Amino acid sequence: MMTRYLLHISLCLMGMYLASPTPASAQLPFSAAGAALRAGSLGGGVEVATPLLPNLNLRLGVTGATFSYDTDYSGNDYELDLNLLTLSALGDYHLLGGGFRVTGGSCSTATVWMWSAHPAATRDH
Repeated sequence: MMTRYLLHISLCLMGMYLASPTPASAQLPFSAAGAALRAGSLGGGVEVATPLLPNLNLRLGVTGATFSYDTDYSGNDYELDLNLLTLSALGDYHLLGGGFRVTGGSCSTATVWMWSAHPAATRDH
């Protein structure tokens, strides 16, 4: 049973490799560029990729989001502001020249949040 399972996985991986196109990195360094829009838990953004070496691509990206929430509860005012910004520099190594890649790199995240509460005005009885 386990042998058949491993055989199926091996055949699927081999099929993915053979069916995958040659990566754009087969070109000269910085000879082409591609851009993509991103959306995720860190917000929306854009990513740009370019070849560096025959099997290595460079990807640079920026994503961000802003969230603001204001409410009034029992006469008290509450405000929440959240700002997200992520910068990434990644390298994609295409194993065996196929579509499968190993990615490594660095991401820097700047998260700023502010929360405030304003009590209700003092009332005279």
